[in-house]
Amino acid sequence: PDRCTPALTRSLAPRPLPALLAGLVLCGVSMHAQAQAGVPHPCLTMPEAHQFDFWIGEWDVTPWQVKSPTPAQRMGFNDIHPILEHFVLSENWMATRGGEGKSYNYFDTNLGKWRQIWMADSGGPLDYTGEFSDGVIRFTAWTLDAKGNRVEQKLTFFAIAPDTVRQLFEASSDGGKTWASTFDGRYVKRH
Repeated sequence: PDRCTPALTRSLAPRPLPALLAGLVLCGVSMHAQAQAGVPHPCLTMPEAHQFDFWIGEWDVTPWQVKSPTPAQRMGFNDIHPILEHFVLSENWMATRGGEGKSYNYFDTNLGKWRQIWMADSGGPLDYTGEFSDGVIRFTAWTLDAKGNRVEQKLTFFAIAPDTVRQLFEASSDGGKTWASTFDGRYVKRH
């Protein structure tokens, strides 16, 4: 069977970055076996593996609500590029006021869904599962707050134009009854 998916635990519970890396290594073994079976790079031709290509690039990120931001309003810079024969989109976030994070994004053929595994230098990994529809990828996950209470998470990427993407994070502490925006960024591609 076609496998472009790391062998990771499938729950939404956050897990450390080493588990992700181990999963990617296992995927490499699986993809190596496929190459020997005559399927050298299945993700290059699998349409689902390209649904998130609208996010590939080098991006300046500013608040979504500000139509003409000043340099002082810049939130950060994000570099998104495909790795592992387009199996994974690698994200490298640098916040303007300090801090950085990384994510790996891939289409999980076992689930038939997108996955994002995020880790910031402040800790607190996020393990999202999502779907693509009409130029939008919608991820969901959950974390625990400082008191150990469950917090629902939504992460949505909107393909606005070839050089513009909107990234919206939302959180709910009441089981999804109400949602608060925690990050709303306008991505403008560098040329």
